[in-house]
Parts: sequence; C-alpha cells; structure tokens
Amino acid sequence: MIRGESPIVGYDAALAIRAAVAVGERAKAMEIADAAVAAVPRWGEGRQDATGFLTSARGALLEALALADPGRYRRPALDLIHHLVLSADSDGSWDRRTTQPTAYAVRGLSAWQEPAAQAAAERGRRWLRLTQLGDGTWSTYNDWLPEPFVGDRVPGVTAEAMLALR
Repeated sequence: MIRGESPIVGYDAALAIRAAVAVGERAKAMEIADAAVAAVPRWGEGRQDATGFLTSARGALLEALALADPGRYRRPALDLIHHLVLSADSDGSWDRRTTQPTAYAVRGLSAWQEPAAQAAAERGRRWLRLTQLGDGTWSTYNDWLPEPFVGDRVPGVTAEAMLALR
C-alpha cells in the first residue's frame, strides 16, 4: 500500500489517515497508518533534509497517528518525536528557518503529551510568533532581516503557521 522512498510518503499517508478518520473509517485509517509506520525506515530515517519535506512528513504523520489511535502508535510516535527534536534548529525552527516544516513539526509534536515533544513544540511556536510579518502573514522562510527581506508569501504557509499556533 505504501511504496517508495520519497519523504513525501509520510505526508501523503498522513493526508489519507486524516481523511479516513474524518469520514469515520477508523479501520481504514489504521490500515494506512500501519503501512506508513512499517515504511518509515525506507523514507524517514538516515537522510539529510535540504528541502524540508522530511520534517513536514514526520510532523504530518505524527499528528495523524495521534488522530488514528495514540495508544496503538505510541512507539513509532516516540521515534518520530526523537527525530524531530534532534533536528530542530537552536532558534526553535526547523530546516534553517523554514516556516512550513516548522509548522508541521509543531503540529505533530503538539499532538503528543511527551515532555520533549511539548518543549520542542513550544520553541517552534515561539519562533512562529516571532516571525509573523507586519501584515499578519508568514513567509516561506525568515532570516531575521527586516521586511521585505524574507521569503515569498504563500497563503498556504500562512494557514499552516496559523494551525500550528492554535
């Protein structure tokens, strides 16, 4: 069911899990989650993440596993939490101050009541609050230079940052 080595596998699986839960198909959500968890060693471990896709995929899958069945998926969640906590930047962001991966990491970590996850999520939320632009949006990245020297403004990135801060 889950094939490939691309880091977006986790993101795609998370979308399917969330959709199945939303329409009351919990058994299908857990089938997809089981396949995604089994495939994590192929796509989710031992890679460099220059694009931020891996961080986004880990965060999205972590959030989806909590929706599907947190008791059943605690062990793989701890592994994903470990990867996210260790890959966080010192300023609280992920992937060199990139907003979208930071938002997904915060969302995923926030879904689990693990002390390390909660602490990393709070640092990420702090970074997101500090990098909100004057007009209320977020840019794709923020290098702490004054506006307008930030990344592109993409509505989807702003939406993801807002979801991470709720």
